[in-house]
Amino acid sequence: MDPFFQPEYLSGFFLLIAFLWIPRIFYLLASLIHEMGHAFLAKIVGAENIEVQVGYGGKLLLKLSLNLLKFKLFNAKDCHGTTSYKLEDTKKKALILVTLGGPLFSLCFSMLTIYLLHSFYENLGFGFQIGLIIVFITNAKFFILSAIPKVYPANKNFPCGWKTDGQIIHELLKKKNDH
Repeated sequence: MDPFFQPEYLSGFFLLIAFLWIPRIFYLLASLIHEMGHAFLAKIVGAENIEVQVGYGGKLLLKLSLNLLKFKLFNAKDCHGTTSYKLEDTKKKALILVTLGGPLFSLCFSMLTIYLLHSFYENLGFGFQIGLIIVFITNAKFFILSAIPKVYPANKNFPCGWKTDGQIIHELLKKKNDH
């Protein structure tokens, strides 16, 4: 029998595959949570045609169309997301609320994972403990990086560059008028 196919080698091989793909899955999940925060608050302020997209430049993996929103998931190296919507009320307050939705959902989800870890740590297996820690770190990272005002330069996925939620809120707050 070929030594590569012995169980101890296969478990190492599958562990390597898991080690390479699991962080990506957690990152996609955190991006989805963040974008759903934007979509949720967009719906609350009366937006229509809400579309959430996670991933850029890859193959379309999943496309859902529900009454409230459309969702697209792409298999791409860049796991960032966007939420687009049509909003009749373009008042500063409504735009700020929608923009705050992503960072707030990321913060709330990271706080929820800390609560779950604190409350159930003794009863969770090691894998679940590590999983919750990674979920916390990923969502906390999304909160921090999206809340800091910053403009990123253009690249192949964002030809005009892009702004963090913090930058968008900063620019909205600097505007003198309400529209």
